[in-house]
Amino acid sequence: MKMNLNETWKLCLQMWKWVAENCGGGELVDCLKDQWCIEHNFVGKKQLTNNCFFCNYVREKGRVDCGFCPGRKVDPEFNCCNREYGYSSKPKTFYKKLVQLNKKRVKV
Repeated sequence: MKMNLNETWKLCLQMWKWVAENCGGGELVDCLKDQWCIEHNFVGKKQLTNNCFFCNYVREKGRVDCGFCPGRKVDPEFNCCNREYGYSSKPKTFYKKLVQLNKKRVKV
């Protein structure tokens, strides 16, 4: 499933907004990502790499490493496993980081 960079960011932000809003009940973040993907038909032929729009974008470009992550296009230091905003341990902070990066991205 091919997506351009803008579509990738848009869907990524939609998913993470939902995850951040729904992560208070002790659910594992990966389970919430799975649920979002199922509810939005990103399964089967449309399944995302790691249930992640950024990882999927990298794979579609024929790459396998995080150096080509859309987040790193904005901030070379971006890392989804960062201690300060790691997606699995701090999903609300991770979403805020994505919003911040997107504002910087569209401003450029």
